[in-house]
Amino acid sequence: MVSAIHRSLRNSGEDEGNTRPPDHAAAEGSWRQARSELASFLKEQPENYSLIGILALTNVGLGDKAAALAFTETTLDTVRGPTA
Repeated sequence: MVSAIHRSLRNSGEDEGNTRPPDHAAAEGSWRQARSELASFLKEQPENYSLIGILALTNVGLGDKAAALAFTETTLDTVRGPTA
C-alpha cells in the first residue's frame, strides 16, 4: 500500500528530491493502484478512519472531488460515532 502511494507521488513530481519531469499517466496509474489496494483493506476494516482518510486523499490525487468528499464525510461520521 505505501509503495503504491510513494510511486504516485514520485511519478507526479511531488516526491522530495525528484528532478525528473512528472509522468502524469504513470502517476494516475499509481494512484488508481493505491486506491484499489486501499479499498480492499477497507472491506476488511470498515471502521478504520485512518484508512478512510487516506482513501479520501487518494481520490484527491486522482482529481475525484466527489469521492474525496464522500470519504471525508465517512471519516467524520466514524470518528464522531453514532448520534443519539
